[in-house]
Amino acid sequence: RQSPEAKILRMLLKREHILLISQAIIDQVLRVILRVRNKDFVGLTFHMIWSDFLVEYVDLADKKLPQKFRNKVPRKDEAIFLTALAGKADYLMTNDVEFARRASAIQSGFSCVDPKEFLAKKSSK
Repeated sequence: RQSPEAKILRMLLKREHILLISQAIIDQVLRVILRVRNKDFVGLTFHMIWSDFLVEYVDLADKKLPQKFRNKVPRKDEAIFLTALAGKADYLMTNDVEFARRASAIQSGFSCVDPKEFLAKKSSK
């Protein structure tokens, strides 16, 4: 049986979608991988992302979360929200229900979905 996340990774490998990434997201992925694996796995993961996926880098260096969005998304998720916002994402995918609810309520530029919802939307097209 295939998890929704595994199916989405296969879609990314087939280059069916563009993955938006920023330095803040890179840093977050790095912290998570180092917590559960090792630096060699970090290198392998980022090699795969940059070489096998369609990636668009969103430079957040001079961007700050607009005042109208401050304190409306969880602080820990601000960089993810800003990456989606600045990158003009179609979807922000998260399993964090509260983050998705709050992010959906304050903007209309992208849909906030969990992996199952994303796959359902893609299969209905």
